[in-house]
Amino acid sequence: MLAASGAVICLAVVHCCISTCDHDEIEHLHASWLVGDGAVPFRDFLEHHHPTLYYLYAPLTSWLDGSPRALVATGRIINLLLFLVMVVALEHFRTGRFRWKEVPWTAPILLGSWTFVRNALEVRPDPFMNLFCVLGLTSWLLFLRDARGGRALASGVCFAIATAFLQKAAVLCVLLALGSAALALRKHVPAARIARGGLLLVSGAVVPTMAFVALIHAGGFWTEFVFWNYTFNHFYYLRSGTVSFSPWPTLAVAVAEDPIPWVLGVAASITAIRGFLRPTGIPTKPAHTLALVIIVAGLVASFVQSALPFSHNLLMVYPALALMAAGELEKIERTRWRNLSALLLLSMLAKVTVLCIVYNENKGHYTVQGWILRHTAPSETVYAPPPYHPIFRRDSSYFWFDGTKKPLAYETYCRAHTCTDDKLVAERRAWAEGPPLIVFAPPDEKDWWPFEWNLHSARYEPVPLIPGLYKLRR
Repeated sequence: MLAASGAVICLAVVHCCISTCDHDEIEHLHASWLVGDGAVPFRDFLEHHHPTLYYLYAPLTSWLDGSPRALVATGRIINLLLFLVMVVALEHFRTGRFRWKEVPWTAPILLGSWTFVRNALEVRPDPFMNLFCVLGLTSWLLFLRDARGGRALASGVCFAIATAFLQKAAVLCVLLALGSAALALRKHVPAARIARGGLLLVSGAVVPTMAFVALIHAGGFWTEFVFWNYTFNHFYYLRSGTVSFSPWPTLAVAVAEDPIPWVLGVAASITAIRGFLRPTGIPTKPAHTLALVIIVAGLVASFVQSALPFSHNLLMVYPALALMAAGELEKIERTRWRNLSALLLLSMLAKVTVLCIVYNENKGHYTVQGWILRHTAPSETVYAPPPYHPIFRRDSSYFWFDGTKKPLAYETYCRAHTCTDDKLVAERRAWAEGPPLIVFAPPDEKDWWPFEWNLHSARYEPVPLIPGLYKLRR
């Protein structure tokens, strides 16, 4: 099992270097490059994520300026290292140690889950958020086990850092609080211990949270940060009616591709729920499983309710599932079914090794990126939506991605509310005064076309052999 897991890790490195890019990867890397080039997020260019990753990766984008492939591969390999740190943290929590000669069950469970592997490698804030969520979760569960206050304090620090990377981490914090309350309700863990730990956790979160807020204020974009991350996101995803698709196909694919964590997670959940329904004073063993059940159920419910239930939104589910599934695998190891479970796990690992080589999500974007980089200077502006954006070029457009949907949603919001800094006015002025030299309007993705492209397309001529690529007429 260790050899198979090691093979997956080696092939994951290959996958980092050869696979095509996801839309979000180019978005976040370009935002990082813009920050490194002196642009201010939210004020100078559209973003609706916390900017922590952009400032963290700005030096990396400067170092690898001009090479999209190298930049993407480097970011993914960093995420692979984050994954390994996460596995060590999970195994330390489960066993109190980590020995490479023993089977760290969470490693093959997670490495055999393609939905998790692919999304854990992609360059976005989620892998950093997920790592610190796992560190916070395991620290808190260890505190519930041994009542050492330093663990609760560390948990608060980790959750604050996770939230600084992405606001979705706050959902896990709420679910962990509910799970801890359930443990106290059935006296699986003393209520006094949880209350004391809660105070320590909040105390640990205060300093990094205040530092994050202070840095946003110091950057001078607090108002814009709040609007695009919270006000606009809330309107766009919940009230605008602009975007929505069913979560069930994505969830079904995840379960079908990764059956072991889901099936064994359900088995562990049934045991934990039965323990919760027993008379008070008879704890579930291990008691923390009940908290994990509430976390997984809450995250899946949140995923189902999301207007955009992408597979990367399941990232936080998998570590908790892996902990529950690992406990069930240890039970199976003592039964006659151990060979069958090992065979299933090995088949999942084999599947991931194949997918690491053959999986390609988008095709043709490196061709578009390379052409734009060769035919433009750093001082010239372009419009090319991710994943086709060349990363290392400035944009003439504020709404440089989702160029149709987000401006329309913003226009709808501004009709109902007062927008003192109307980005659409600036957008139209930019088209009049400094249109992009190159425009890429993907033929099969009209939502990604530039805002009001029909008003400006006559000024451009098509580039031969690359459908959708246009250059400004001289």
